[in-house]
Amino acid sequence: MKKKIVTIFITFILLIFSLNVTNTYAGDLGDVISGGKSFVDSSKGDVGIDSTKLSKTSSSVYNILLMVSFVVVAVVGIILGMKFMMAGVDEKAKAKESLVIFFIGCIVVYGAFGIWKVLVTALSSL
Repeated sequence: MKKKIVTIFITFILLIFSLNVTNTYAGDLGDVISGGKSFVDSSKGDVGIDSTKLSKTSSSVYNILLMVSFVVVAVVGIILGMKFMMAGVDEKAKAKESLVIFFIGCIVVYGAFGIWKVLVTALSSL
C-alpha cells in the first residue's frame, strides 16, 4: 500500500515538474491597463458560440466516454461472472449481490448517456 502511494506521489511530482510554465511580468500600471483594454477591444467583434464546434466536441466526448464505459462494463461483468461460476454457496450469494449492484450501475450509466444524447439532439435542432 505504501509503495503504491509513493509511486503515485512521485508520478504526481514528475507531472508537475514536466509542465512548462511561462511567466510574464508587467512593467508598470500603465502597461497593465493598456494590455487589458487591448484584450477587451479584441473581443468586441463576434463573441457568439460556434454551435458546430460545440456539437463536434460534445459528440467526441460522448463517443469516447461511451467506449470507455463499454470496456469497463465488459471487464467488470466478466470478473463478476467468473466469481459467480467458481464460487461456493456462500460466495454465490455475495456474487449475486454484486451482480445486482453492477446491473443497477449499468442502468444508471447508460441512462445518463441516453439523457445526454437526447438533450444534445433536442438542443441542436433549436
